[in-house]
Amino acid sequence: MKEIKTSFIKLNSDEFEESREIRYNELFKDKNLPKSITADDLDNTSIHCIAKYGEQIIGYGRLSIDGDKGKISQMAVKKEYQKKGVGKKIVLTIIKKAKELKITHLYVAARIYVIGFYKKLGFREIGKIFPSKITQIPHKTMIMDL
Repeated sequence: MKEIKTSFIKLNSDEFEESREIRYNELFKDKNLPKSITADDLDNTSIHCIAKYGEQIIGYGRLSIDGDKGKISQMAVKKEYQKKGVGKKIVLTIIKKAKELKITHLYVAARIYVIGFYKKLGFREIGKIFPSKITQIPHKTMIMDL
């Protein structure tokens, strides 16, 4: 069995474009939103992490930085690789990078059904449930002190 490996990629690389497909398919396609929904202002200033199984990209996560705070967003893993540790590996890779960059707090706006996933990794819930501005899907802000 091949090992799942994570790495950081450059914006507008072939790998980045492939990861946008995963983001769209896993996060937005079932909402009938346009593919352009995966492009936002944070892409240009964020650090992009992918997970690969062999040569195939199977997951993506993004770290955006604002001073000493970081935000994980656009986490997506291909359906057939979910619940196999891929998301965990991406988040742990992002946490390690955040620590290297002296980030003191990491945030994530988690969809309700993945709150347990982030809790297991050390995040805690803060605030109230809120709808995403784009999809209206309920989210909860979570934080991790680094």
